[in-house]
Amino acid sequence: MARKSLNQKGFGLVELLVVVAMMGIVSMAFLSQYQTTQRTATTHDALAVAQQNLRIAMDKIGYDLRMAGFLVVGNAVQVAGSDTITINNAAEPLRMIRIAKTPITPSDPAPYDNTELRDYAVPGDLETGNPTRVEFAVDLPESVYDFESPNKVRLYSSAARTPIAGGRIFEVVGRNAVGTDYHGNDPVSLTLDGFVSTDTFSIPAGSLITRVNGSCYPTLGEPNQIAFSLVHVDDNGDGAEQVSEWKLWRAVNGSTNANCAGAIADSITAMKFTYILNSSSGVTDEEWDPADDGALPADEVENIKAVRVTLSAQVTSQEGDKTKTLSSLFQLRNKR
Repeated sequence: MARKSLNQKGFGLVELLVVVAMMGIVSMAFLSQYQTTQRTATTHDALAVAQQNLRIAMDKIGYDLRMAGFLVVGNAVQVAGSDTITINNAAEPLRMIRIAKTPITPSDPAPYDNTELRDYAVPGDLETGNPTRVEFAVDLPESVYDFESPNKVRLYSSAARTPIAGGRIFEVVGRNAVGTDYHGNDPVSLTLDGFVSTDTFSIPAGSLITRVNGSCYPTLGEPNQIAFSLVHVDDNGDGAEQVSEWKLWRAVNGSTNANCAGAIADSITAMKFTYILNSSSGVTDEEWDPADDGALPADEVENIKAVRVTLSAQVTSQEGDKTKTLSSLFQLRNKR
């Protein structure tokens, strides 16, 4: 008996090839979209990191520029270059506290009287049992926590903007943050060591105690100098210049000590400084660009009233090199 044909037909070879080709096209489209999205996301992440590096670098430069010239008799800016700058200030890091009006000595009449307008004097205010120490009453009690033993400090006359005792370095050996010594209602105080019984000088009320980095302070009496520049650091030792190996370098007093110099941001590929000059200066251009106008004359450095900082960071990605730029203008607040 002959079998009945069901007349059921399957896919032919041509149909199968068409389906495979269509699936391949769709798969390639999905893969291309995925790769594009991945490249874009990676690039955006890298640009975000670069932007953050720029902001960190700008914040640090801006902080130091705002404090440039603090308690310094000379210029706030020492070196005004196109891609480097050196500034002067009185302390590194910038931690300071003001000496109160009345000296703390056991011979002072109790109770403590903050209306007594007597300056500190050496040797008269040296501690009886420790003739190399003086205890200073200080204002702004919350700032006393910025100081602790064995911090190094200098004494500065805020009126004259000059260091006291020739810029000698003293050491913090005591801190009274509660204010219950000697007279029962004393202010907070700091005790400094480093005086000599043969010293003869006064420390005016309102003078400042400023912290200095113990491993970075310069020759006595000189201001601290902070320099910013771009430096290539061969991190992997291959001799090639990678973008990530360009660092924004901050150095204090030209020291190479790790506590005094180091990178504060990576992948900074360009840095530019332009200088805003006082209109009373003899320079025609109000904004001086050393890259175009040449080196700023030495006698014009004192006329700098603001500094424009422009930083660039480069990102290498599959979409090609990308560059982020950030620019800020900083007023020199302590310019004389």
